[in-house]
Amino acid sequence: MPENEGGEAAPTNTAPPADQGQQAPPAEKQPAPEDWHKRYEDAVANSRKWEDRAKANKTAAEELAELKKQGMTDLEKAAAEARAEGAAEARKQFGARLVDAEVRAAAAGRDKDVIDGLLDGLDRSKFLTDEGEPDTKAIAKWVERVAPKQATPPLDLGQGARAGTEAAPDMNDRIRQRLRT
Repeated sequence: MPENEGGEAAPTNTAPPADQGQQAPPAEKQPAPEDWHKRYEDAVANSRKWEDRAKANKTAAEELAELKKQGMTDLEKAAAEARAEGAAEARKQFGARLVDAEVRAAAAGRDKDVIDGLLDGLDRSKFLTDEGEPDTKAIAKWVERVAPKQATPPLDLGQGARAGTEAAPDMNDRIRQRLRT
């Protein structure tokens, strides 16, 4: 044993020190918490920037169309007006069909007679946007208000094991009973 200055034997440590031989695991860097409010504000600012650009582009397109219109001959103006009238008529005609289809889709699960009754006398122009497309949200609200969906229990077909000893009614009687309600 090695001796220390006082002539005493110095204790020997056979175990390696904790910081020698073993490396501490690398400290994982925790990402800084995100500032969601700042991200929201950035997204809103970006959205407003693009909205302003879209408005400017729309204004520029309208000005360009006006300049083109001023430079047209009478024949070109008449042709453009006829095209616009034709497009409006097509939107009106096919828009009505699209409204019918949307009403049928919104009224799915309801009686067919109810759907046909909804379509009779319906002013389809109320459900068309300026572009001639059906307003699906307005149609869905209207259908739900006029013909709300009825919650019906599932039809019991009398199949499977029964808990009671009661004789099951005839299937035809069940169908007739269901049709009466």
